Amino acid sequence: MGDNVDGAGLEILADDPTTPGLDKDIFLTRFNAPKGTGISFVPTPMLQGAVGLPKGTEIMIRFMPTVSSAGVNGEFNLYGFGVKHDIKQWIPVVSKLPFDVSVMGAFTRMNMGVDLNLQPDANSISSQSVYSNQEMLFNINAITET
Repeated sequence: MGDNVDGAGLEILADDPTTPGLDKDIFLTRFNAPKGTGISFVPTPMLQGAVGLPKGTEIMIRFMPTVSSAGVNGEFNLYGFGVKHDIKQWIPVVSKLPFDVSVMGAFTRMNMGVDLNLQPDANSISSQSVYSNQEMLFNINAITET
């Protein structure tokens, strides 16, 4: 998502396994993040439901099971919950007016993992087997208050 322009330049560095205990990084690779799509939002299909409770309270839940994406060796899932409450009933003068006033708080967590296979330059390190089983993980939390 985002603007349809070249992405930011990224470099990947790793601890040099030939010098254990020393804070020495080696350069693995450099690449640009992909271009955006020109769309400023991420459509995310999910199951979402709510249950009304007494006194104008509602609990909500959202869920998307773990799915794998086509063409990318990775997984994505999402879950969340929230509470909404009608506060107009607690304000004496306002409770008679023909509109509703609510407050809401919600939490959403999105998890995504993508397998990587980034190897250092052949000249910079002798043992490349150290760099197997690479993965990039994104764990994003969002809080909504209205």
